[in-house]
Amino acid sequence: MSLSELRAAVDEIWALTHANQFAELSASIGPLVPRLERAARTAPDDERPALWSLLSRTYQALSAAFVRQDEPDAAWIAADRAINAAERSGEALHVFAGVFRLAQAFVRLKRVDQAEHAATTAVNALHQHTPDQAAAAEALSVMGSLHLVLALVHARAGNRAEARREIDRARQVALRLGSDRNDFNLEFGPTNVEIQAVSIAVELGDAGEAIDIGQQVDAEALSIERRARLALDMGRAYAQRRQTGEALACLLQAEELAPELIHTHVAARSAIRELILIAGRATSPELRALAERADAQP
Repeated sequence: MSLSELRAAVDEIWALTHANQFAELSASIGPLVPRLERAARTAPDDERPALWSLLSRTYQALSAAFVRQDEPDAAWIAADRAINAAERSGEALHVFAGVFRLAQAFVRLKRVDQAEHAATTAVNALHQHTPDQAAAAEALSVMGSLHLVLALVHARAGNRAEARREIDRARQVALRLGSDRNDFNLEFGPTNVEIQAVSIAVELGDAGEAIDIGQQVDAEALSIERRARLALDMGRAYAQRRQTGEALACLLQAEELAPELIHTHVAARSAIRELILIAGRATSPELRALAERADAQP
């Protein structure tokens, strides 16, 4: 395959990742990775940086998909390989994007100290790499995403003040950016910050805040994955408030958008089980059917 064909193949891998089409992703990525690995090592010198960059993007897609499927060990390995490939490409921002994926994997592995260290080190290095006044949009996207993953780290650790502080920092970066973008497939921008703010509020048990924020978010311009994630977290928030009808409606909306997300995500299945326990004998046929599809019976 030519360089342009390989680039198109990697773009398609990310399209599948953003759509949470994991079965199709697995089928497509199997032959692509060894092809890219071989090309990056054997191509003429002037083509190798671009090929290493494509390989880094591919491993980042794998890491993102593994995180969503609750396979954190595989996500960690993929993120590590993404960082290695990015270093060999000579593109520093790809390295920082890889660290973002690594931090996400650490969070899923419940290694919050390692996640915090990785993301904080990257933020500090990125500030040095791109001084505030000179930061390009691509650098701002990575920086804002790192603040979002730090918000998640602190929320998982129960550190409410730090989690909110990192969300505020991400909002400030998004304000500087000015629009929703998809640099390095991070989908960073004002809308995604608010989607993440909903998720962080749910993690902290602030269901009312999550619902208030979520009701104001228009995510139609973002990927299916982001829209489904917002619906999932709104469902979780309503479940926390024991509003079973609203919670079920949100979870069904998320399933319609991205079935594999709801059927494989730990948080989704936990919310479904919680709703069944709340409803008891009054559990609706729709909820029982969802639980069966997601293998989430109590």
